[in-house]
Amino acid sequence: MLIYKFIKKLIPIKIKKIIKSIIQNYKLVSHEEYMKTVEAYYSNLIETDGLNYEILVNGVNEIKGVKGIICEIGTRRGGSAKWIIDTLSKNKDTDRTFITIDPYGNVEYDHGDGNIGSRKEVVGDYTNIMRSETIPYLYHYGLNKLSNFIFYNLEDTEFFERYKDGIPIYSKEKKEIVNQYSLVFFDGPHDYNSVYKEVEFFNERTPLGAVYIFDDVSGSYNHNLLENKILLDFGWTRLDTSERKISYKKISI
Repeated sequence: MLIYKFIKKLIPIKIKKIIKSIIQNYKLVSHEEYMKTVEAYYSNLIETDGLNYEILVNGVNEIKGVKGIICEIGTRRGGSAKWIIDTLSKNKDTDRTFITIDPYGNVEYDHGDGNIGSRKEVVGDYTNIMRSETIPYLYHYGLNKLSNFIFYNLEDTEFFERYKDGIPIYSKEKKEIVNQYSLVFFDGPHDYNSVYKEVEFFNERTPLGAVYIFDDVSGSYNHNLLENKILLDFGWTRLDTSERKISYKKISI
């Protein structure tokens, strides 16, 4: 203490003022203040198509008590992800792992029914700039409200190949490989073959009570054909139906 007082006396008053000013300028904001800023910025930035999000909310409500990862294919500006996170938070169902999958990079992808009327196109705004503007804030938002949030910068097929044996989850002083999904929101590729392969992957990794939600079911591919081929005969029944979105619940295995 005496040494501290001695050194303090040696420091000129002018320098003391400069040091005090630096400390004040770089004073850290509280975590709560920081998260309010992140939430405000993220909420202002997100975009959705604005249609039929009650189906997404209802689907999240249905899975309370159903164990498994929540997965969204196609992240874009994070609008749907925010709906999911907010609904889980409202339900006090936050002890969850929520993952989103999107390659960004403005990559070309298919629309349509396989070889019949299909087309490849670049949307034009799914760029890495969009990823940089979205993902950091989505991470902060998700991890502040849920036990675990993970973004995979991959195409769906790449994700399936790398994580076919499950996703490592680290919590409660242990590592667990989880290979079960409670809800999947399909909003990535919109051609029949790609969506079929997505459903095929998740069908064997979903328990009773799990929910599927499909976006853009009209005008992109033959969703009725998909329903008849790989949903109704595999234990799924329609939950909600709208012009843009359809959801299903797994009632048998």
